[in-house]
Amino acid sequence: MPHTSRPKCVDCERGLDSNQLREVDAGLLRLFLAVRLSKRIRCDDMICQKCRSQFLKWQQKMEGDFDNYNNVAEFDMKSMNNDDDS
Repeated sequence: MPHTSRPKCVDCERGLDSNQLREVDAGLLRLFLAVRLSKRIRCDDMICQKCRSQFLKWQQKMEGDFDNYNNVAEFDMKSMNNDDDS
């Protein structure tokens, strides 16, 4: 059986087991990582629970200042997925 490399966390670059995989997705987490790492983050990049918890702590400290961004990102994703030409 060929050896396949484990996916890595986009933030800390540690190898992830299958039970630790979480996609970044569109939204505030993606923006947070892009600013923090100064690089382009894809929606299908993976992040570990430890790095995700750092984001959640930061988000809590912001006391809802960026909640508006999450709603805008969700709206943009829905409109991009809408193939209706009418």
